[in-house]
Amino acid sequence: MVIAVICGSDWMVIAVICGSGRLVIAVICGSGWLVTAVICGSGSLIIAVICGSGWLIIAAICGSGWLIIAAICGSGW
Repeated sequence: MVIAVICGSDWMVIAVICGSGRLVIAVICGSGWLVTAVICGSGSLIIAVICGSGWLIIAAICGSGWLIIAAICGSGW
């Protein structure tokens, strides 16, 4: 099942629900932001934030209590 919501302020929200329990949400903002969230049936949650300035932030929360955050900045960090 795919749900797409386009708002007047250049926002676009896309939700994809797969039969295996996965839920993928993508939010595209007019300022160049892209937010993607993947919720898996096993309790994992993966969030990726791509900013227009070259930032890339990924956060992964696993069902076993793991939390992984990776931030790649446009300045080479």
